[in-house]
Amino acid sequence: MSRPNLFQFATSELSQDAFFCWLASCADASVDDEELRDAGKRFLSALLATRNLNLPNSPSIRVYRQLDRIDVIVEINESIAILIEDKVGTAEHSGQLKRYLAAASARFPNHALVPIYLQTYIQPGYEGVRGAGFSVLTRRELIDLLPLKATDSVLSQFWEHLEILEQDYESYRSGRVWSFHAWERYLEVIAASLDQCGWSYVSNASGGFLAAYWGWTECKFGELYLQVSQEKLSLRIVPSVNITQAEIDALYWKAREFPEWTINNGRRPRKGKSQNLVFLELDHRRFDQEGNILLEDTVSSLRVTTKKLKSFAKSIGIDPLLTPTQ
Repeated sequence: MSRPNLFQFATSELSQDAFFCWLASCADASVDDEELRDAGKRFLSALLATRNLNLPNSPSIRVYRQLDRIDVIVEINESIAILIEDKVGTAEHSGQLKRYLAAASARFPNHALVPIYLQTYIQPGYEGVRGAGFSVLTRRELIDLLPLKATDSVLSQFWEHLEILEQDYESYRSGRVWSFHAWERYLEVIAASLDQCGWSYVSNASGGFLAAYWGWTECKFGELYLQVSQEKLSLRIVPSVNITQAEIDALYWKAREFPEWTINNGRRPRKGKSQNLVFLELDHRRFDQEGNILLEDTVSSLRVTTKKLKSFAKSIGIDPLLTPTQ
């Protein structure tokens, strides 16, 4: 069998914190192992570059774990402090990044601060991260920083761990059956290709699902939008507060009769803050003959459906049979 990988078992954020502490420590000028010292210096140099700083020629490294609840702090020559918020698939929350930056500013008032948000998995966007003053380092960027054929076992196993993750995320490019990570990466690509499109994991009583949503269009019944919930493409609505369920049911029938699309379900909407009106496609993806995703064709089809949504919204705006109750 091939060599078991340590990081298939050491999967927690704390385990990854330990690796980055170790890697940063390797940059210290006192480290004899040239391969490890160079890897540590490349890592820290990349982090410093986000603030246009350079690693000193003879770096003296001190590493702190969970100081002021910050995952990792790397102090360099008592003049620079790199803050690393390390994530393994979760995202920032509760204003934690701004609190961490404030705490570090108070503890290291005379240091140049370098706040880094390091995500080795994937998350729906980094606007909040950058808004809090942190620079982002992704899995792909980290793979490129580490040596391809390291002789050190820990270093090579972490690179291998990241590469396995990368291959899993990119596996949506071939085949019709995808892993959870492949769906995440696919929805990230779709969201980047459509106007005002977001994506996330949606929790529900059945266990939840991944979804992308876009095409937000106001109408007299609320706000219509499109949603891809993995394979399925649906038309949904966030009803206005004064709209009755009977009016939503009437809208459901109008959607079924709209001539510009083919409806793939007959179930009426269920009451909720947002409601599924109709499924437009049971699998919205487009594939070639070998079963590989055709991204451009898929995105083009979704854009066409977005135009149909706008057309549908106009059609219900002039329908006297669907006038909301006053």
